[in-house]
Amino acid sequence: MAVQDILNPYIRPIREGENTEKALQMMENLHCPFLPCIDEDGFYKGLLSENTLLDIFDENINLEQLPLQFSNTFVYDNQHWLETISYFNEQSNLVVVIDREGKYQGVITSQDVVKQIGQSYAFQEIGSILILAVNQWDYSLTEIARLVECNNAKILYLTTQTISNEPLRLYVLMKINQTDLTRIVATFERFEYEIVAKFHQEPIFADTDQERLGLLWKYLSF
Repeated sequence: MAVQDILNPYIRPIREGENTEKALQMMENLHCPFLPCIDEDGFYKGLLSENTLLDIFDENINLEQLPLQFSNTFVYDNQHWLETISYFNEQSNLVVVIDREGKYQGVITSQDVVKQIGQSYAFQEIGSILILAVNQWDYSLTEIARLVECNNAKILYLTTQTISNEPLRLYVLMKINQTDLTRIVATFERFEYEIVAKFHQEPIFADTDQERLGLLWKYLSF
């Protein structure tokens, strides 16, 4: 799904020729600390900050006289929405979308992206989470998938993240379509993978099962 398919329908741009009073009113109505600013021809110029407006005492000053932020931060309308995640930051929770000519098409917010992730098949399906730590040079998606699939399971979602204090190592986070990861964890441990964390439903035995299991272990110990 492309970015143009999930544009936010509520946040509209403000034009350079408009005044600060209108911009502040729009921000207040939208509960949004930034607004995209465009010129008269519809080309994206940057994000207008609420803090900038609050420092201006003249409510009738034109926006084209004010400094803008993130003028070079945008995505194209035909990019996949997952590519936008790295553009969000602590200051702004929205990303501007333009076409190849530079004309403004709309915005998407971090909430829009989270909604798309939540609606994806991987997160709708029942499963469990497993996190491994691997050396970057040892990381093999094919091998990891093979070890999961040899236990009659499938990887629904996988992502990697560098470890901040160990730059040559990765966290590998997986969602797997099984509620009990006991066998899968044992497989990874057998192949000397480091298990960082697992979030799953471990099997619960009835009292009779526990008793039988205890008798079996006693028998095997002789």
